[in-house]
Amino acid sequence: MAGETKTEAKKKIVEAIDIVSEHLGNTRTVCKKYYVHPLILSLYESRELEKYIQELDQIEEDDGVASLSAEEKMVMKILETH
Repeated sequence: MAGETKTEAKKKIVEAIDIVSEHLGNTRTVCKKYYVHPLILSLYESRELEKYIQELDQIEEDDGVASLSAEEKMVMKILETH
């Protein structure tokens, strides 16, 4: 992500949404509208998502509270703090 231009970041977002939409069997529009929180895209474009990704290895995978992956817990943390 470092060194990306805004155009490159937008292209990567489109690529990622295309991959997810294909996996889910939906169109890009449906995927973006219903499955991807706009805050995540905004944080990626502004490079603020990097700080959360760097903290990913510090998130406890099995905390006995919820059956969420570290990535899912990271997204929950982002949504709770913004």
